[in-house]
Formats: sequence, structure tokens, C-alpha cells
Amino acid sequence: MKKDAYQIITDQILELMEKHGTDWNKPWKSTGSTQPSMPWSIGSGDNYKGINTLLLWSAGYTDQRFGTYKAWKDKGAQVRKGEKSTVITFWKMLETRNKETGEKENFPMLRTFNVFNAEQCVNVPELVIPEPLPELERNAIADTFIANTGADIRTESNRAYFVPSHDFIALPEMGAFSDSDSYYGTLLHELTHWTGHKDRLARTFGKSFGDNEYAKEELVAELGSVFLCVELQVTAEPRADHAKYLNSWIKGLKDDKKMIIQASSKASKAVEYLKELQETEQLQAVA
Repeated sequence: MKKDAYQIITDQILELMEKHGTDWNKPWKSTGSTQPSMPWSIGSGDNYKGINTLLLWSAGYTDQRFGTYKAWKDKGAQVRKGEKSTVITFWKMLETRNKETGEKENFPMLRTFNVFNAEQCVNVPELVIPEPLPELERNAIADTFIANTGADIRTESNRAYFVPSHDFIALPEMGAFSDSDSYYGTLLHELTHWTGHKDRLARTFGKSFGDNEYAKEELVAELGSVFLCVELQVTAEPRADHAKYLNSWIKGLKDDKKMIIQASSKASKAVEYLKELQETEQLQAVA
């Protein structure tokens, strides 16, 4: 029986998580390359978003340019014979007719298509690589981004968590972390939780540790942290306590094949929400 798009993507993510255990996001870390870290389409020039970001990162290439067979051909390049494509997704709007009213209606259908990385091709156009930012500036960028959100962040705790009922983030002092990257990765995880508050994106957090909604929210927060670490040029190590969440995530994914798609979508929306706060802050500064 032919698998649907949800099942294809779920199987890929499950394999990745089960293979790498508590370090399941490690394959997506920057390997020291100075080229752009977000995977992007050579056809549109845009960054991939949501679940496609995860799938393309996990493919393990240093070069972050991807395109269909035809897109590479249009660029004068050629996919090498025998290369295996990476499956990603898109939403296609399909038209149907309402049986009761006779009116035309549109509904989204999740589809998959295949892309190839630049490293799988020959005659690839030269990539212009920007100069890397120095370490201190990278941290300054993250600090500015976080401050612009206006989140209430309290650093008197010995652990990290978000309290929806009082709308604040608790976090240990930066010196309590093994390195600055771990600090930022943890803070961005909690900041993604912060976006889900009822006065912001109004996500359901779950009532107790390990329940299905809790597992989904933790996955959203972890993906949001990964996305933000890449965008802000922070390299985050996986937190040790994420091992506690892994079994819940895997069980949830096996029980609900749409979970990873939904979590990735919500994580992308959280990142976009935080970016919009940056724009608001800039407009206020100009005014």
C-alpha cells in the first residue's frame, strides 16, 4: 500500500530520533562552514520552512542549496547519476464542489516532492560565501533579539522553565551553563514556549509531564530553539534533560503521524512571531 505524505515524513523523523537518541538534533548543527546555514531553494531563492528545514538539515550536507532535478538543469547543473533525492513536502490547494450547495471550495492537500543538494550535482554555480560574524557579535545579536521580545526573563532559578499562569521565564544565570551556546539554546527553547501563551499564539501546553499535548509542546519548543539558533548564529548543544522527553515524542509520533508536521508548523509560526516583535521594536525606535 502506498504511504501518504504524513507517514513518509513521520518515518524519516522517527528514524532520525531513534538513531541519534538524546542528540537527535546534532546532525543539523553547523559544521564550521561559513556559508548560510538555512537550507534554501535555488528555484525561488527562499529559505525552506517548517518540517522541510528539518528534513533538509538531517540530510547531512554542508552546502545548503537544494532544488528539483529540473531546477538544477535550469541553472546549467546536472544531478549525478545514481544520487538519491531528499523527500520534502508542500501544500497543494485542490478544488472540489460542495454536494449540498454546488459551490466550489478549496482545501489543502499535503504532497511530497524530491529535491537534490548542490553536492549531488556537477557544474553547480559558484556560491558567494559571506564573512562569518565574530563570536562576541553573534552573542550580541542573540541578546538584542531576545531583549526585543519584551519577555519577562528571571535568572534566579536553578532550572529552566516557563510559567504560563504568571507569564515569565525562569532561567539559571549564564555562568551556570557549560558555555554560552548552551545558555542561548536553553533560553530560546523557553522563549518558544513563551510564544504559546494565551495572549500570544495560544497553544495548548498540556496538563502534566508526559501527556500527549505536553509532548507536542516540548517538541515545538525544541524545534523553535533549533530554528532560532541557526538564524541567530548560535550553536546549541542538546540539553541533558531532553532525554526525558524523547520517549514521549517517539510515542506521540507513532500514535499520531501528523504530529511532526504540526509541531514544525507551530515552531515556524513561533519564530515568525518573535521576528515580528523585532520589527515592532525597530519601528518604535524610529518613531
